[in-house]
Amino acid sequence: LFRLSSPTGRFTPVTNSFTITNTLFAQSITGQIRCGTTNMTNAIVVLIDASGEGNFHSGTVANSTGGYTIKAPPGAYRLFALKSGYVFDVMNAPVITLNSNATVTTNLSLLAATRTLAGRVVDAGNTNLGLPGMFLTAQSASGHFVIGACDANGDFSLRVSAGEWAPEPEYSSVTPLGYITDLASPSFDTTSANVTNALITLPKGTALFLGSIKADTGTPIRGAQFWCDQDGEPRQYESGEILSDTNGNY
Repeated sequence: LFRLSSPTGRFTPVTNSFTITNTLFAQSITGQIRCGTTNMTNAIVVLIDASGEGNFHSGTVANSTGGYTIKAPPGAYRLFALKSGYVFDVMNAPVITLNSNATVTTNLSLLAATRTLAGRVVDAGNTNLGLPGMFLTAQSASGHFVIGACDANGDFSLRVSAGEWAPEPEYSSVTPLGYITDLASPSFDTTSANVTNALITLPKGTALFLGSIKADTGTPIRGAQFWCDQDGEPRQYESGEILSDTNGNY
């Protein structure tokens, strides 16, 4: 769902759904998502490039019986399954080689979450200022993985497993608010009990890089994705993901 609103109340907020239809490639990956013997209705399936940076490629949502089908170009991929209240073991994420005109069947398993990791994402200079709408990823030392989001006050609550967890706000939600990522992000231990007071601080950006990105022919490159990080060691801060506009400017 997408919500459009005016910060000064000039019009009534509007909320609408937005449907994305997968490209009709000739090859696909299909299968079932379960936790034990229970079908995982409406679980999210994420396809990630298995080579290079391991970037997100595409995704889909399982049907009412936990079945999914996702079409993609030929290539090598890793598959993740995600659902609120469950964790996914990324250490055992299947790697799929998808050939032309092939259909590969791959079932995915989720584990029931047994702990809660809750807290707040705030401004590092003013911890009373919660940062809204942050998309969070969290991975445990044992390789379990979950996703979540902050509410309008910066509060979040993730269902996780027992262990040491490192929740991190994603660049895509940090950068638009003018903040940068602190690489020394804290971890929280849910081995023996729930954690309800996790605090993640983000520093506000105080400087700005402006420029453009072009091909060697001088043609502007639109939609280029890049980021920057602090020079030297140890590196502490990162900023991104930034996209160039239609004229190659960023």
